[in-house]
Amino acid sequence: MTPRVPPARPLIGVVEDVHRALRDDMARAATAAGFPEVRATHDAVFASLPAEGARISAMAAEAGITKQSMAEIVRDLERDGIVRIDPDPTDGRAKLVSYTERGLRCVHEGQQHIDDVEAQLASVLGKKRLAELRRLLGEVIDALAPGLDNDPAVG
Repeated sequence: MTPRVPPARPLIGVVEDVHRALRDDMARAATAAGFPEVRATHDAVFASLPAEGARISAMAAEAGITKQSMAEIVRDLERDGIVRIDPDPTDGRAKLVSYTERGLRCVHEGQQHIDDVEAQLASVLGKKRLAELRRLLGEVIDALAPGLDNDPAVG
């Protein structure tokens, strides 16, 4: 198979194309699974909201965005029935975000699709080359953002 990327193309452009391809693929899969309202902007919530729930401030810190931006994304997903916002039982002033039943189904479908994509990539590249790609990308992250959590074993 001939690579689509010319060798002299800047790495930032290649990585952006990979990001776009993965993001668009996830959006298509969400629509196919019955979640057409899920958009790429919602990734910040899906990546930062644990099953037990979390405060918006903690989610924003995890995602590296402002609390205001996270709150706006959470409101979108609340309107769409993916998450709910309840008073935090440990602090009446704070709000706790958690998944609805529909949201948990969406997360399950999304994780299943991620697993399928990884299996597809392992089939195309081979397991060793996929592991090497993951390791090399981790080294790039370490070189450019040394403080960023970069455990290649973590999805």
